[in-house]
Amino acid sequence: MDKEKLIFFLKKKCPILFETTIKDDYFIFRPLTKYEFENVVINPNIKEAIVSEIICELCVVYPENYDFENCKYAGTPEALATEIIDKSGWSDEEFIREEMERLQKKYNEDYVAIIENQILAAFPSQITPEEINHWDIYTLLDYYIRSNYILEAKSKVQLLVPKDDSEVLH
Repeated sequence: MDKEKLIFFLKKKCPILFETTIKDDYFIFRPLTKYEFENVVINPNIKEAIVSEIICELCVVYPENYDFENCKYAGTPEALATEIIDKSGWSDEEFIREEMERLQKKYNEDYVAIIENQILAAFPSQITPEEINHWDIYTLLDYYIRSNYILEAKSKVQLLVPKDDSEVLH
């Protein structure tokens, strides 16, 4: 399978992917989650000697079942783990700030993102962003129009809030 097709299929499972080559070994990896970063990378209870292997085993999606304990080249897990940590961004305040600015701009200007966010607001416990990614345009627009009606109806609902205890019926 060619590289572009491979990445396309891997992105169905992991939408954010990075690729790198160490010596002549090609790797595709996903970023660390917050949980993984806190419990592996900055966890003082995990032996430093195995942290790199754990990171690689968690995040490398290609090649599958790569043996990081018995690599062709010494230092592969350490070099790859360093790159995974860097690309994950958890300890890079500059990256976090820039990514927040990029996303803020996207969600203010990208009409599809605006539509998606409105749908999520109207159906908070029924629909996830991941689910929306698998919709066609017709489904997206159908839910968007529905969300207009739902949010409009919700905004017109007035709740009776007692001003003091005398208004509360017991």
